[in-house]
Amino acid sequence: MTILRSEGGRVAELWQQADQLGALEQLGVVPPKTAGPFGQIAHTLKVGARFGVLKAKAARRRRSAG
Repeated sequence: MTILRSEGGRVAELWQQADQLGALEQLGVVPPKTAGPFGQIAHTLKVGARFGVLKAKAARRRRSAG
């Protein structure tokens, strides 16, 4: 979010705040708020596996491109 304060037709102040938790929730990295303890563990394992697959794909692309 960005907030600007203008004075005399020019920007006098600027405030910025990033919603990093919101972005991680949208990406599916953070477990849902309704997940219990076992649901959080399952979500963590699933996300870890997903990142492992993406890392392996990226390594294969680098090897085939180089």
